[in-house]
Amino acid sequence: MMTLKHTSLVLSLTVGCRAEKVDEPVTPVTEPSSEEASTVDETVVGEGALEPEDTLEARQRIRMNVDQLRSSMAHITGVEWMDGNQNLWDEYSTTLGVPNYQETVSEDLSANVIFQKFLQDAATYSCQAWIEHDGSAGPYAFFEDAYDEGDMNTVQGNLVYLRKVVHGYFSEEDSMLHSLEDLHALVYQRTQDHEMTWKTVCVALFTHPDFYTY
Repeated sequence: MMTLKHTSLVLSLTVGCRAEKVDEPVTPVTEPSSEEASTVDETVVGEGALEPEDTLEARQRIRMNVDQLRSSMAHITGVEWMDGNQNLWDEYSTTLGVPNYQETVSEDLSANVIFQKFLQDAATYSCQAWIEHDGSAGPYAFFEDAYDEGDMNTVQGNLVYLRKVVHGYFSEEDSMLHSLEDLHALVYQRTQDHEMTWKTVCVALFTHPDFYTY
């Protein structure tokens, strides 16, 4: 049982502890001065334009319609795509997207799978005939006058000539010429057939977008 003496001792210790806590120094919280508050970090992190840089706008290329393709290929090769007496451009015109004005009134100018298939067929036929007559039916020479199958310089020269004739384009830095040279070398290596090699190159030129788009 706690006596009066013990109670007085407990009270004295409690008061003493509270007194010690009250007497502890308190660190005041000070607000930053107006000069310190207005200081800005001026570290340079780089520069950038406020407006985005102008980008060059490229015109979307348009596919030739069937009449344009037919005229262009015949003008270059001197050959019409035929099966006997039937002109196959006319035969497949509806399939190629030419409007019949009953079900369709506008021509489909997408380079879809069907278009690619018929374009390759037309190019294969025309290239074969072009190589076979090689100018005998008029001024439609497939090979340049100086062409020599055994001379790689004249082979390269004929590739330049065909690129200009079919695509109407030539540049000293034309990357396509390297691709055509590789194609020519690969096909000849596998077939040992000069006519087949040039026919493959010819078809590749006619089925390239540089021919059928503008």
